[in-house]
Amino acid sequence: MALWAGCGLEAGLGAIYGYIYFSPQLLVAHATASVSASDLRTASAVISISALAAFLLQATGCLLLVRGSLWGRVILSLVCVLWSVTLVGLPVSLFVLVNIWRRAPDQALATLAR
Repeated sequence: MALWAGCGLEAGLGAIYGYIYFSPQLLVAHATASVSASDLRTASAVISISALAAFLLQATGCLLLVRGSLWGRVILSLVCVLWSVTLVGLPVSLFVLVNIWRRAPDQALATLAR
């Protein structure tokens, strides 16, 4: 369940920052003397693209995990490493990593090693 909630959070962040990128009135309204509108636009583009890429990666991993593929665990492990970079995501990503790999059958791990 936490994995799907993370997908929603990433999609939401991507959509919000994508909206900020495409709405010039927000950029001009929040620009200050130290931060220009072009800086805000660049930052919102980077955050939006990163969040949407993480969403695609996590959604793919979740779908593969639901189908029973071991590659879903591998992809979600990478996503957990990305989430652990943030202070908020660190405890959640550790919890998810333990739960993903705790239930790994020996045959599936042997399949991955081939």
